[in-house]
Amino acid sequence: MKPIVFLFFCLLSCSITFAQKNDYIEATYSCSLSFDIDLFLNKIPVQERKEAEVYLKNSLDKGLILDYSLESNDSISIFKLIPKINNSQNEGSLIVEEMLAFDKLPTYKFINKKEYLKEIDILGKKFIIKEAIPIIKWEIQEDVKYILSKKATKAIGYIGNNPVTAWFFNDILLDNGPYLLHGLPGLIAEAEFNINNVNQHYVINSMSNKNKKVKVKFSKKAKIVSSEEFRSEIKKLQQNAKEDRVDLD
Repeated sequence: MKPIVFLFFCLLSCSITFAQKNDYIEATYSCSLSFDIDLFLNKIPVQERKEAEVYLKNSLDKGLILDYSLESNDSISIFKLIPKINNSQNEGSLIVEEMLAFDKLPTYKFINKKEYLKEIDILGKKFIIKEAIPIIKWEIQEDVKYILSKKATKAIGYIGNNPVTAWFFNDILLDNGPYLLHGLPGLIAEAEFNINNVNQHYVINSMSNKNKKVKVKFSKKAKIVSSEEFRSEIKKLQQNAKEDRVDLD
């Protein structure tokens, strides 16, 4: 009986080690963007729609893909853009350029405090958006698949009224993921959702465990604002820019 008991404990210890809590993870994700062209065209002046339609279709045909990195431990994470455009992307795409401008500085997510800080540098002004992390009510499904040769389980949730489909690793016990996603019992490896009529599909490309600390560094000169305050600040900057152009004319 002793060999059998010993084998049982060996198998038990292996299973416990396999699904262990990770202190630090580095991962990279690709984000594919897609959208309904008609929704965008409705916001564009009629005289400019034909030209815009051609441009938007070309952008979608070539593919809109951004790459991000995630550094995370069990309480803090840094999600930032990797400043490199994939060959499949349209390098002249205004949509990609806007995403690059918005995400060129990191997003810091504080899981324990349930808040995030998003750095933004726009029109020569630096801001830090400080907000609560969105609460996501997840429902874990029975579906499973393998991503990077690791078992992942499907979950469905909502960011506000926007549905989110995610796949999380069963053996990477880290409550985190790309963008502002969190709240599952494992690292989110894939996620798809729609925000502001743009569909975003994140897929993990690589992952490594390292003995490092997550270092949070952001500009002390930046103005800390809420999302609503940031929108007001942008309107002021845009108005000032218009007035400056009028003066030049």
